[in-house]
Amino acid sequence: PRPLIFRGLGNAHMQITATPEAQMWFEQGLNLLHDFWDYEAARAFEQSIRVDPACAMCYWGLYAAESFYHSTAQGYAGQALAKAAALKKHASKRERLYIEATSAQTIPSRIGGPGPVPRSALALWRKIVRRYPSDSQAPIFLAQVVGAPEKLAILESVLKDRPDDSAANHYYILALEASEHPERALHSAEILARRSPGCGHMVHMPGHIYFRIGDYSRAEQA
Repeated sequence: PRPLIFRGLGNAHMQITATPEAQMWFEQGLNLLHDFWDYEAARAFEQSIRVDPACAMCYWGLYAAESFYHSTAQGYAGQALAKAAALKKHASKRERLYIEATSAQTIPSRIGGPGPVPRSALALWRKIVRRYPSDSQAPIFLAQVVGAPEKLAILESVLKDRPDDSAANHYYILALEASEHPERALHSAEILARRSPGCGHMVHMPGHIYFRIGDYSRAEQA
């Protein structure tokens, strides 16, 4: 069924080659993807495809959402990525690199999920970041496929430029919650719920940091 339009999911933005309505649904899916609300992300990307069947990045998004399901929809994930690749001629050079980088990741899994990331995929993600410095999403996706020290450095660089970035703050909490210094993510914990009030997962994430630093009252509230 047609998905609902949600508000308060975050502030992720990526301009793609698509009709205005497909762009709207794509961005809802993108924010839901960063929010780990995989099922609704898939529905939003599906709707973007319904209104613009030639949208390559809409299929790329559907791949990312379907592969988040941890094996319950892996067949659909592969089909979506193959369709994205088949539609690359309708996409910009930057979008083609997104599809190529994701295709180079040999094991279907959510971005940042388990599985080795081939050097070819890493090189393509780095190429996007280097070639398109104004693309706010590229470094966030790169951060999900590199090792811990570099991940933190990338996210901190993103947050220096965009301290209220909902996705970057979410991933920063995840990167630090089990570390020796969870307090480094306290700023992220304090603002994340306000940036994404429409998603229960994002609203609860600050509790991970509050609990680790011993602020049990705020952890319980989160």
